[in-house]
Amino acid sequence: MFQKRFRQILTALVAAILLLSTLTAMAPPLLMAAPAAETLTSDAVAGTLTGGQFAKIWLKITPNNNGDVVVLTEWDRNAPESSGLGFYILDKNGLPSVLTGSKTLAQANLTAGSRPTSNSPDNQLGAIIHPQVGETTIVLYNDSPSDANFTLKATNALISDDSNQVRDLKAAPTAASGDVVTGTVEAKTETPVPAATTATAAATTVTTTAPAATSTPVPAAGATTTSTLPSNVKVAGNVVTSPEMAGELATQNTQHYFALVPSEKNGQVTLTLSYDPQDSSELARRLNFWVLDPDI
Repeated sequence: MFQKRFRQILTALVAAILLLSTLTAMAPPLLMAAPAAETLTSDAVAGTLTGGQFAKIWLKITPNNNGDVVVLTEWDRNAPESSGLGFYILDKNGLPSVLTGSKTLAQANLTAGSRPTSNSPDNQLGAIIHPQVGETTIVLYNDSPSDANFTLKATNALISDDSNQVRDLKAAPTAASGDVVTGTVEAKTETPVPAATTATAAATTVTTTAPAATSTPVPAAGATTTSTLPSNVKVAGNVVTSPEMAGELATQNTQHYFALVPSEKNGQVTLTLSYDPQDSSELARRLNFWVLDPDI
């Protein structure tokens, strides 16, 4: 009698466990939605282009149809065009040709930054766009070895940034304790390395996916680094050097630029780009990288 009762209890327990396992397997996974990227919109912005990395910042310019669009940049040095600084403007036909690699910026641009007038300050570059052209893209670049601070202003148009590359000159300063806000140019890196997320993209010399822990924030100028950095990560001023990096490409057409320095003479450099989720055919079709030499 006892054995029969025991077998009944055991059978019921096994059935309950199997049912619970089935329900758990059928439950949909909990998906965490990525936060929507905020878009900065202003007619006057400022930022920094990191030196020694052929850095570029891509921004959208939208005319308000009140007249010709006047674009004016001011740089932290005179004759910027002579030291590898400037900008190109792409229309709706030129932008795709650059993104696909069929043309360079120098070949596809609608216009480029130049001295506005002979009487303009030596640190200014500007351009004029007819509003009939419609929405355009401005690409600011720094091919010099040092960081370059700039301001960008648009007349009869608005500048848009959805990748946190620049700051609004007309926004009220919100300095944290101990920070000092001076002048009109923010001394920060071009694109801060984002915090660790589930979507990672890494250009490395190894074939494994870079762990989230390698997403190391770039320190601000004068900041003191701590001993918590991995031993293979080197920090000098605003430049972080490491054989592997992780980051986030938050929106379509977002790009990150890195300087690639071989670790041995005449050696073969292997670059591996890993991404997450790895089973996404859309990411596999759209995500890629280019390697550019100094002549491009």
